Amino acid sequence: MLSAAGVFGVIAAIPYFLTVQGVTLKAPSRFRVIIFLQVIQQTILVVIAVAVGLLLSSRTGLGAPLIEKSLAGESTWGNLKTILGPSMIFGAVISLIITAFEKAIFASRMPTLSGRPLVPIWQAVLACLYGGITEELLTRLGLLTVLAWLLGNISHTAQGFPSDAAICTAIIVTAIAFGLGHLPATAALVPLTPVVVIRALALNGLAGLVFGCLYWTWGIESAIFAHFTADIVLHVVIVPFFKYLS
Repeated sequence: MLSAAGVFGVIAAIPYFLTVQGVTLKAPSRFRVIIFLQVIQQTILVVIAVAVGLLLSSRTGLGAPLIEKSLAGESTWGNLKTILGPSMIFGAVISLIITAFEKAIFASRMPTLSGRPLVPIWQAVLACLYGGITEELLTRLGLLTVLAWLLGNISHTAQGFPSDAAICTAIIVTAIAFGLGHLPATAALVPLTPVVVIRALALNGLAGLVFGCLYWTWGIESAIFAHFTADIVLHVVIVPFFKYLS
């Protein structure tokens, strides 16, 4: 289920990335082959991340509690109502904070971006599925869980779970990796100056810290809800709004 959702996120984001890179669907066949290979690569990574994350869930106390309860035949409606609202609020708030930092600190220092095509709203919405689902499965359920398990071998509770310090360290490291992971896409649009790198680490890393804490507190479902909401607010509401003003 989670793997299928992650792969769907990969496919859903294709129109957005084609538009951002100025490539049409009538591109040469070799480009379509590259897209196909990238989808296969992402599919393999998602499957591995989900498998490893769920395998280690019983050893780390992390995982996908709502989905696990649902597969066990238990009702999850009460738990869903508990985490859905707060997760979406955290996602919306962090997107507003990121926007404030962007405008106050980085906007005037960023390299000039010229000729970037206007992305249709429907493509932006679909791309949010990649961020909300696929990126969370790769970074939080996959990478963060593995790091927590590894660090838990060094620092753990009496029950054998990773200690708070181990999980916090895993959250921070994963947030840094999350920020760095956005640099290749950024490099396709602007030169990777020191300011661009710092911006990616600061803004995406800040969001990664929030999503990591939500994953630790309520499970991967909460991180997905928050990340998807943050992306919707950023890419579907805020970005079009500022483009309209300009």
